[in-house]
Amino acid sequence: SMVNVGQTIIYNGVDPTVNENTPILATLKGEVKSFGDETDEITLRLFKDGEEKVCTVTGNSAEYVFADIESGTYTLEVSKENHVTRAYEVNADGESTTQDAKIHLIGDINGDGKANTLDVARVNACARGISGLLGYEFACADTSGDGKVNTLDVSRINAHARSISMLW
Repeated sequence: SMVNVGQTIIYNGVDPTVNENTPILATLKGEVKSFGDETDEITLRLFKDGEEKVCTVTGNSAEYVFADIESGTYTLEVSKENHVTRAYEVNADGESTTQDAKIHLIGDINGDGKANTLDVARVNACARGISGLLGYEFACADTSGDGKVNTLDVSRINAHARSISMLW
């Protein structure tokens, strides 16, 4: 192929004439699902190498976009009032990368938008050592935020399910 005089060729992200890295830009986009009040903001925070980018969207099913980010591996953190924050590891590959996200209300272990008797049964089984909850399910069950799933969490989700004392 022909190269015109004065034209710069970038090879593997490097301009050989100046020997500096030229970042390859990417777009990260997706849909985030949540529950509760549709007017509450959902905050999406994107982290890489100590840098942070933030965007907010509203709605219980909302599209988000982080445009012109450097290619690489990021942590995407999604949060909303009365929900359990969730983190995703995302590899933005120099083109358009899609990462959908879903966050649950506090006490909503199965992600159906309610903290009800189904959730009470699961948190009770975990608190009694019959079956475990891992990762994000565990975080949703830990209503007190003490890093444990115990009878306090069972009581709090049960009281919410019975409309005695609401978690949110």
